[in-house]
Amino acid sequence: MTIRTFDEAIDKAAGRGPKRVAVAAAEDPMVIEALGQAARRGLISPVLVGEARAIRGLVSAEPAWNGREPVVVDSPDPREAARMAAEMTGRGEADMLMKGHLPTGDFLRAVLEPSAGLRRGRFLSHIAVVGLPSYGKLLFVTDGGLNVDPDLERKAAILRNAVDALVRLGTPQPRAACLTAAEQVSPDIPATVHAAALAERAARGEFSPAVVEGPVALDVALSPEAAAIKGLASRIAGETDILLAPYMEVANILVKGLIYLAGARAAGVVVGAAAPVVMLSRADTPDTRLNSLAIGALLA
Repeated sequence: MTIRTFDEAIDKAAGRGPKRVAVAAAEDPMVIEALGQAARRGLISPVLVGEARAIRGLVSAEPAWNGREPVVVDSPDPREAARMAAEMTGRGEADMLMKGHLPTGDFLRAVLEPSAGLRRGRFLSHIAVVGLPSYGKLLFVTDGGLNVDPDLERKAAILRNAVDALVRLGTPQPRAACLTAAEQVSPDIPATVHAAALAERAARGEFSPAVVEGPVALDVALSPEAAAIKGLASRIAGETDILLAPYMEVANILVKGLIYLAGARAAGVVVGAAAPVVMLSRADTPDTRLNSLAIGALLA
């Protein structure tokens, strides 16, 4: 069954029992708050890797923990903490990995390090999940965090990852829009050429069970009225699950615009590794972190 809200995702994840999460450089107040909320709701069982004294001080000061004591692994150097948490996850000692208080580049290097065991021949991509009162279900926007200017084959891999994630989350037939500025294919706009090629490959069954359309402008993807006004026959208009962005900047700006201008709730997860990877911005709120842990737990 399709998950339509983050509250549904949190309840469903809690119903499955806690997932083990290894947190790299966990000495961050918002990370500790989100982890405490997630642990209290039964979503996770965390292992906090980082500067032990700072972590224990934050845990004791955070009401969400309510006196509970998580497992703490002392590793004061953030890069070493990331390496340890990644390897722990790669060995199967944790079901998912989470970024704490360290630069994204250092964290990703630990994820991509062959010795961590998280890269198993698959392509990694980032999915932002957005919940809006004005839209009837969660939107999955990709890729706004890892792949800057993907070529056609990378876009196919990003789309495949997103479809796989939606199916695992309970959507039997995800609907995907390959976003561009217009619906006409133009050689002057490479994104439209890529979008049409992906739609043709989908028609041959490459992204089954998804329904994929492209090139598609955002208004058509989200509104059947817009599709009707433009005279377009669409199987996804107003029912789109996945927004495949042409470039990283498009997805990143779109998601942040929805959060800050439309009050959207959000989550973020890296997929394609041996385990889900929760990787967020330093500015993300505890609510976004909790939502991300719920999505990650459902994918683990």
